[in-house]
Amino acid sequence: MNILRTLGKEQKTTHADAGGTGIGFMTIFEVLDEYKASLIIMEKSPDSSNYTKSVTIRFDNQNQYIIKSYRADSLGSLSDGGRINIQSI
Repeated sequence: MNILRTLGKEQKTTHADAGGTGIGFMTIFEVLDEYKASLIIMEKSPDSSNYTKSVTIRFDNQNQYIIKSYRADSLGSLSDGGRINIQSI
């Protein structure tokens, strides 16, 4: 879960073997900062639908980083001094 804590602060990739560099998320965080938009990651239980995660960028002038998860209790330690807002769904 360290990836969630450092997302937008350090380049991270899950596709290094295919040439991924992680610059995409760094660019997204630059846009989020410039427009004070919020990044919302929603994680659903694997048995609840055809997908388990969705990523939304909301141009709401709030500049928040929100994780909405069915396992919010176990993610609570990620809050990182308030940078990440973890909510239960």
